[in-house]
Amino acid sequence: MKEIELIFNGLGYKDVMQACVIIYDLDNNIICKKETYNGRMLLCLKKNSLYKLIAKSNAGFIKKHFYIINNCDKYIFNFNKCILYQNQSRIITFLLTDRNYKNLPIMKGMITLWQRQ
Repeated sequence: MKEIELIFNGLGYKDVMQACVIIYDLDNNIICKKETYNGRMLLCLKKNSLYKLIAKSNAGFIKKHFYIINNCDKYIFNFNKCILYQNQSRIITFLLTDRNYKNLPIMKGMITLWQRQ
């Protein structure tokens, strides 16, 4: 058995907005079912074994397999990609043209957007 740490990026702070994590072995038996604290979880698993991880939170859903190796103590999972796909309704596309040439699209430049205060 080896003590490992699972780190989940994209979660809240301390016990707010945390993920419920379920870990299965190869026979689909539940090995562990608990909630993260501060986006992290400590547990003991067998070396050289494959596990299936399912994590659910308000930030999204993760379903992955991971393998416990001898020289790795920390395993990192990202909820950030899940957030990107959920918020696609907020994407706004702009068509920019030159002020002096109406039909000439701008090929290169910089635009700075900020929230109204």
